[in-house]
Amino acid sequence: MRFKHTCSGLFRLPDRPGGFTTVLLCALLLLSFGTASAYAQETCCQDVRGNVDCSPDGVVDIGDLTALIDFLFISQASLCCPEEANLNADREVVVDIGDLTALIDYLFISQGSLLSCEGPSGSVVGYSTCKSLLEEKPQGDPPLDQDCIDYSYGENYTLTIKHINAGFNCCPVIAAEIDITDFTITINELDSVIEPCACLCLFDVDYEIANLPPGEYRLIVIEPYRPFGDDELDVVIDLRNPTSGTHCVYRSEYPWGDWFTGVTAHSTCKSQMLARPVSDPPSDQDCIDFSYSENYTLTIKHINAGFNCCPVIAAEIDVTDFTITINELDSLINPCECLCLFDVDYQITGLPPGEYRLIVIEPYKPSGDEELDLVIDLSAPTSGTHCVFRSQYPWETY
Repeated sequence: MRFKHTCSGLFRLPDRPGGFTTVLLCALLLLSFGTASAYAQETCCQDVRGNVDCSPDGVVDIGDLTALIDFLFISQASLCCPEEANLNADREVVVDIGDLTALIDYLFISQGSLLSCEGPSGSVVGYSTCKSLLEEKPQGDPPLDQDCIDYSYGENYTLTIKHINAGFNCCPVIAAEIDITDFTITINELDSVIEPCACLCLFDVDYEIANLPPGEYRLIVIEPYRPFGDDELDVVIDLRNPTSGTHCVYRSEYPWGDWFTGVTAHSTCKSQMLARPVSDPPSDQDCIDFSYSENYTLTIKHINAGFNCCPVIAAEIDVTDFTITINELDSLINPCECLCLFDVDYQITGLPPGEYRLIVIEPYKPSGDEELDLVIDLSAPTSGTHCVFRSQYPWETY
């Protein structure tokens, strides 16, 4: 009577084409009652879970279902291997109605996958190129100031994760340490650089965590270049059923790192030179000569830059939102009563590829003359020159 009550109260499975109804399943179980056996097994859980009766062939079949029903509702005899019967991989290894539901689903409904005995495991399965090198951003890609996790959990107990706009060195060997403990998934991203470039870049990184039991998990991504003070990628995801979702946080810097910028050298006053440099433009031309290299370094020579004759040449260089601003400073210690032309060299390292606006703010630009303001395409190694006319001293023929 107890078994009959179990059938009528627990196994209300929906009719499916070619499937099992409640009556048919109960009849099958009643016929099987008393035939279940528990084979001794030297090593307990092996391969996938579900070999409840510990049969030597390891096949998960109706015999395992009979053994599980016998344990739960009839004899309640000890199981030969509780881990095999813990189909939904409860952390306490509790064998209950949830495991019975999982076994019925596997045998008669979805006929999907079974969880492995070995537990979940995660790995990096791929990553994009540096996004600044892409001709077009992926369709539907979030803005570059959004750091996102896109995840999907399927019936095969596999969690796929795409970390969108992940910051790494421009020349990385992307890797990660993935830990799953107490329903917390921690992805510690590693910038495993062999020959690092002097720059940072944004990538999309794909992860896969296989054999992950259903449940509610906390997902934490530890990033190598998260700006100080910005939110961590830390989100709770409900994986009790097949699902998908996206979680994003704002990033205050692109691409989450600092560049080296500064004045590297400058000439003497050109009026004091015995001979002007070969191929030097006329002195009424104020020019920018630039070169962008494969190691993501932008070198700039400001030709015929006007300063005091006795300067300590310096500059404030800012790189924000693909705009490079060079504010030239006439840092005078003992100023002379004259102006002069110089060539000044600047360098910006770690500059991601892209299209930039370059602005040079000069201390002695004649009023009304054109500013040094140009757009330079640094999507690949390149070089170029841009000049503007200067109407008066020190931009005049000597």
